[in-house]
Amino acid sequence: LSFLVAFGVFLSTSPRRREAREAIPIDGSNAESTGDVAEVSLLNIAVQEMWPEITSFIRTVLKETVEEAIQTRMPWFLSSLGFGRISFGDAALKVEELNVERLAQESYKDGEMRSFKVSSLVAWDADVDVALTAPFAAISAEHVLVKGRLDVCLQQILPRPPFFTGITFYFAELPTVQLTLDGTLMGLRVSLLWLEKILAEIIQKQLAEQIVLPAV
Repeated sequence: LSFLVAFGVFLSTSPRRREAREAIPIDGSNAESTGDVAEVSLLNIAVQEMWPEITSFIRTVLKETVEEAIQTRMPWFLSSLGFGRISFGDAALKVEELNVERLAQESYKDGEMRSFKVSSLVAWDADVDVALTAPFAAISAEHVLVKGRLDVCLQQILPRPPFFTGITFYFAELPTVQLTLDGTLMGLRVSLLWLEKILAEIIQKQLAEQIVLPAV
């Protein structure tokens, strides 16, 4: 994913290319919002079908990357805090809005190169059951909300299969992350707002390293 993002940045910033300063809309006016409920529904059906594989990847990231990052931010009595059971339920990420833009670039070698970008507002608002355990803690995440704008770019349209040279996808800006935690510390039920904030920051940082477009 990092490579795909870097490749997209390279295409847009290479000194051998001059990108059009403004996106060229499909209909010649403003960027066209599809406003088509059927198209959004079709995408959501596809995401729902892929959800088991997507959540499997999220579990791996939580265990292999996020867990270690959490432990470095915890006080001593939570220094071994880690993930136990992880269940994301059945509510998949939803596409709420679509916007399509045609892009044009000039290359000294290839002349005009055409691409297009599909920008979608996505949200994951779900009840989950994710356990965080340590010797002095019994905590679980009960709800998660992630919202952001995801861009998918089909680079350099070709007159033959596969019809474009590459795909990049990324969040143009850092998505928002909100968590709801419940549980006990040292046997006491206390406010976990501070831990919710730390976990949200860590998840945002991991997203930034994986699929958020770097500032250039």
